[in-house]
Amino acid sequence: MDEHNACEYLETALTVFVIGASGDLAKKKTYPSLFALYASGYLPEHVVIVGYARSTKKDADFRKQIAPYIKSKTTEAEAKKEDFLSKCIYRSGNYDSAEDVGKVSKEMEAFEEAHGTSVVNRLFYFAIPPTVFEPIGLSIKKAALTSCGWNRLIVEKPFGHDLESFNKLSKDMGVLYNEDEIYRIDHYLGKEMVQNLLVLRFSNTIFEPIWNRNYISSVTITFKEDIGTEGRGGYFDSYGIIRDVMQNHLLQVLSLVAMEPPVMAAGNNYSNYIRDEKVKVLNCIEPIKLENTVLGQYEGDKERNEPGYLDDPTVPKESVTPTFATAIMYVNNPRWSGVPFIMKAGKALNERKGEIRVQFRPPPAVEHMFPGVEIPVQELVLRLQPEEAVYMKMNMKSPGLQTQAISSELDLSYSERYEGTEVPDAYTRLILDVLRGKQAAFVRDDELRAAWKIFTPLLDEIEGQKVKPLPYTFGSRGPKESDELVNKAGFQYHHVQTQEMTQRRRPANRKGPRSAEHRKFMSPHLLDPRSTCDSPLLSSSLEISTTVAMAQNEDDKNTAIKTFVLKGETPQDVSGASTTASSSDDGETKRKMDYIEKEKDETTVDSDELPRRSRRKRRVVILLSPSEVSSRYKRRIVEPKVQTLLKTRPIAAIDAADRVEAAVKEKKRKQIAAKRAKKTVCKGKTTPNGLVSPVQDEKKKTPKKKRSTKARRSLEPVYCFDLQTTYVSKLINELYEEQEQDDREMYNITRETVLNETSSCMCSQQIENLNMEEFRRLMTYGEVSVESVATTILPLLDLGENDVFFDLGCGTGKILVQAVLQTPCKRATGIELMQNRVLEGHKALKRLQERDIAILRDKQIKIFRGDIFVPPEQARLMDATVVFINNVMFGPALMLKVMELLKDMSKLRCVITLRKICERHGDVKCTRAGNFCIEYVHPPIEAEIDVSWADKTSVYLYESLDYKLRELRRQLANGTTGSTGWPKVDGASKWRRA
Repeated sequence: MDEHNACEYLETALTVFVIGASGDLAKKKTYPSLFALYASGYLPEHVVIVGYARSTKKDADFRKQIAPYIKSKTTEAEAKKEDFLSKCIYRSGNYDSAEDVGKVSKEMEAFEEAHGTSVVNRLFYFAIPPTVFEPIGLSIKKAALTSCGWNRLIVEKPFGHDLESFNKLSKDMGVLYNEDEIYRIDHYLGKEMVQNLLVLRFSNTIFEPIWNRNYISSVTITFKEDIGTEGRGGYFDSYGIIRDVMQNHLLQVLSLVAMEPPVMAAGNNYSNYIRDEKVKVLNCIEPIKLENTVLGQYEGDKERNEPGYLDDPTVPKESVTPTFATAIMYVNNPRWSGVPFIMKAGKALNERKGEIRVQFRPPPAVEHMFPGVEIPVQELVLRLQPEEAVYMKMNMKSPGLQTQAISSELDLSYSERYEGTEVPDAYTRLILDVLRGKQAAFVRDDELRAAWKIFTPLLDEIEGQKVKPLPYTFGSRGPKESDELVNKAGFQYHHVQTQEMTQRRRPANRKGPRSAEHRKFMSPHLLDPRSTCDSPLLSSSLEISTTVAMAQNEDDKNTAIKTFVLKGETPQDVSGASTTASSSDDGETKRKMDYIEKEKDETTVDSDELPRRSRRKRRVVILLSPSEVSSRYKRRIVEPKVQTLLKTRPIAAIDAADRVEAAVKEKKRKQIAAKRAKKTVCKGKTTPNGLVSPVQDEKKKTPKKKRSTKARRSLEPVYCFDLQTTYVSKLINELYEEQEQDDREMYNITRETVLNETSSCMCSQQIENLNMEEFRRLMTYGEVSVESVATTILPLLDLGENDVFFDLGCGTGKILVQAVLQTPCKRATGIELMQNRVLEGHKALKRLQERDIAILRDKQIKIFRGDIFVPPEQARLMDATVVFINNVMFGPALMLKVMELLKDMSKLRCVITLRKICERHGDVKCTRAGNFCIEYVHPPIEAEIDVSWADKTSVYLYESLDYKLRELRRQLANGTTGSTGWPKVDGASKWRRA
């Protein structure tokens, strides 16, 4: 068969049977992937998609069920959505009944004959558990195969539970179907970077000569998720992390990394050449030993309200199923002998990441060539998710007078280099391969047998001995024993020195485009330790929330180690021997160290109270962000001792740092408990804990002559909303100082920039008809002031602790920041289309995280780049309960589509839209900042809303989204829009409340 661009099937009739169509897999993956192929022209015109399951449904009801999962990325695709749904039908029947299956097959034959084609192909997608593979396979074999074309079966994992169960399943299916008819799908093989592995390895001269044991010291394959089982614990508990991820996904990636060059990697009949080499390398891997494995199971984090694995009601309370595993494997062949292949996978970890990390050996005699200079390790990193990237770590001399080797990178980030290029979903790519008859990205029978031979002895030993996994906290890096095992195997953690060099070279307050902060954001994998390496020495403490930890991983751990050095603790190794790395016999050094300790004690400011004195009055303000005191002596004296300790006893340093962190955590816990006990009631209201700025001011309404001295000197805090808003306004101005300058000078935003960035994103910004003056006015006055947000928009939103707040078209995210600072809302997410706005927003959030504001430790602020009609999957837009849209550049037609999108969101309770052109000014655009119109979509409001700002603002109340949709449709149909393309709003609908 010609596998290269084989599209002969497009000229034939095709019937696709989705077995198990009522399940989540079919709705979330199979049907969306089939629609993507249909919208791109990769399904024939004469196609029928039959959903088959045991439950009874009508075609119309079934289409309503799958329609929300079918997303259109372009207007052309949206136009084909209804045609695709019309080709989807549903039939019910038993899996083990050949009669039921045959009845559906007869009905499909009538469709196929009506198309008048001589060739009819049939594709059967098994979106069902493996327990029913054999009964449904037998029913299809008896009554549903076509004799006028090909028959192909897509089989989903898991492919058995161990070697014995796989052999039985393989035997049952092998009796019914040939190997070239069975496509065992592993969606990891459809990922873009995994598909890129063969091209990267075998088409670049620089890699193949060094791709062996002589130049590579270790290979690490990592799969990390930052979420737990989330209600799927019952399913997961029967498999565990090894069966769920390592035995299939990661082992398939390993085989592509370690395999020998195939005879052919493209062209005719190349699939078996690739799979032959994969089988050869799998057969060279010896079974994994328990001593080369670390197992873990996550526990809950009460501070962040994250449940543990055993807290899942679907999981048995005595379960010992691992949710984390690290395993060391060795390939016994001439190319890889002695090189450790490290697999690491886990749930509820500190980040979501999938990557391949190839670590190279140091050059011969490099330590003699550069005596006293630490040479960083060289690495090739392929990031599989969340954003595809390839980067190579190389060493170079740091700029300056000293000879210091730093790590620099050759970077290829797909999202930047191939911006605008659509990367297909893994399932979409793999289903297309099935239609073309390409089996290279599917798992063959002997591949799976070799894989189970590697893991079955380990699984039998774990389950036979009932090995109890090590506990680790939700949001951590996993058990520390995993790091010890990896270190023992020979993996070297990479300590990034570029950041330190950059910070020494430039002033700390430098914020320009060449600053360390800017470089850190533009190349996060270069300077962010969590992106560059999974190093325990650079990880954050478990107590810090996930959002803060992204910016503080290295700083927190180093601070803890510095505290350990300053306090002169003696780390204990495994045998009990001590190492006094922090002591010194030098008198001058001791005096300086004592001075540092004294200075540290004197300058330590409580994290919640910062005294400020004045000649006129005395007041205490609880600020949101205290500044951290820095010291030149710490950099000059403590840093060398820290580095010495890290080099000589890294494990002891980690243990000591953990002890210090535990003590700090306990101290903070006691402080928080004491503050909560002293919660003050002022003016009949309870001061919200951590949300406001309590202030003691002697200027009270009581005349001064009638106040006692004790009353005047009282430090009782008083809630002041105006002072809090002023502080938040000042904070936001500092965070967005650089962005404000860009907005004033209009450097980064031009009409051409917006048009270029939105050309392939469903025209989400309608500005084509605006001249430059109109466009600049819109962009300059598009944002709402902090005071207006505090007095108007936040009361209307009425955000609660359980709300999920979304800002669609969030710009740089100012309202997101203000929402989490001034309301109890714990999760705020923004989606923005223009890249430069997203970049500025991420930099501002980075600065906010560095301030370590107490209220933000259990809250999340995220900004994603994307189109609101095709939101990034990780944004989870369907979870939104409150939505805000500053639709400064949205036209009426686009707003109609936005409202239709919001109508499908079941959890949504409130929508507010804000625009710059309102009824008060007719068809004339607002000419000054602050003029805006709010449209509030919500059932009637009971609370009183302050609209004293209505001299510059109009508020319109709509009863529901349906009412708003009717209004927009009516205005568009009647053409009642002004010259700007906005609807004229009837003044009678204006709503104001005193």
